[in-house]
Amino acid sequence: IGAISIILIASIISKYWKVSLHMLGIGGLFGILISLNILFGGMEEIMVLTLLLAGVLGIARINEKAHSYMQIYVGFIVGASVEVIAILLF
Repeated sequence: IGAISIILIASIISKYWKVSLHMLGIGGLFGILISLNILFGGMEEIMVLTLLLAGVLGIARINEKAHSYMQIYVGFIVGASVEVIAILLF
């Protein structure tokens, strides 16, 4: 449900504004890890590693001049938020 929601949101946003699909994906992964940590615990190390990798990915997208900072931030936050909501509500 979360992944389908992210794809739908990305397609709507992309009609009007450019958003980083890479950051939507890794943000979704981070959102899954947040949700699993809330539900079961023990995911702190993996969450930190994923956050660091997301930073590296975001910097790479900026250096390639593929996206602006806002497009990177919005992609990550939307991806993480959608997954947290999807997992914790369903």
